[in-house]
Amino acid sequence: MAYKLNNNATEKGHASETAHSLDTLASHGYTATTSTSYLGLTAPTASHYGPTTQTIHALNIGHTALSTHTTPSSQTTVTKHSSFLGNTSPRNGTDAYTLHLTSSIPHMKDEQKFDRATGVQLLEANILIQRRFRTKRLLGRDREEFEQKKIAAVVIQCLFRGHHVMIRERDRFVAVRRAAVVIQQYFRAHVAMVQETQRFQQIRQETITMQARWRSTILMRAQRSVFQQNVSAVRIIQTHYRRYRADLETRTGQARFQYYHRRMSIVVSASWMRFDYRPGGTGRIIGCSSRE
Repeated sequence: MAYKLNNNATEKGHASETAHSLDTLASHGYTATTSTSYLGLTAPTASHYGPTTQTIHALNIGHTALSTHTTPSSQTTVTKHSSFLGNTSPRNGTDAYTLHLTSSIPHMKDEQKFDRATGVQLLEANILIQRRFRTKRLLGRDREEFEQKKIAAVVIQCLFRGHHVMIRERDRFVAVRRAAVVIQQYFRAHVAMVQETQRFQQIRQETITMQARWRSTILMRAQRSVFQQNVSAVRIIQTHYRRYRADLETRTGQARFQYYHRRMSIVVSASWMRFDYRPGGTGRIIGCSSRE
């Protein structure tokens, strides 16, 4: 925007200088009509200073910049062809100025002829116009080059920013993917851990059950062995006791029989030994009577 404003101001300054140069031409006895168009703004000016009519048309964009035509009654013809923004001028893209000084009018007065100072002023005016229009042409080319560079810079910036965003998004995607892989690994490890824990608990419970059964079996066998030993011992004891009772009873019976037999024997013997053989005795058994 600033470039366009400065460019418009420069063009307006060029237009004022061009008008000043044309006024200089007209001050020497010519009639000049100037039509200048800058970016769509037209500022026509007209001055009448003599018998000659001079018309200058300036257009800055894509057309012939300046052309000067004279009427048949003029004695001076100034022609400039300039092109901008790719148009071809009569001299290979450069400004061309043609200054024709003629004295074909037979009734022109001597004081109206061009002198050396006037020619120098006209030459300076032409040089100024050439310089300004060449500057405008260069500005147009520079502006076109600037626009191209600007577009290229914008494209490069867009590509670079897109590449930068792509790299950033790719890094973010890689980070998210790595995090997702880690989370999946942890989740799968947790699921496997839960499954292995359940399997371990099941195996542990089965092992505990088997161990309890086996220990019960071993204890049962030990208790059965002890019971069998006890039963055998009881049977042995009972057998020996019964034998002892039988022997005791047998012994008791025999001893009692022997005892009574011996007693009877002793009693009988004593009875015979105590028979009263005394004189005057009764002849009874003392032992028997006494025992009675």
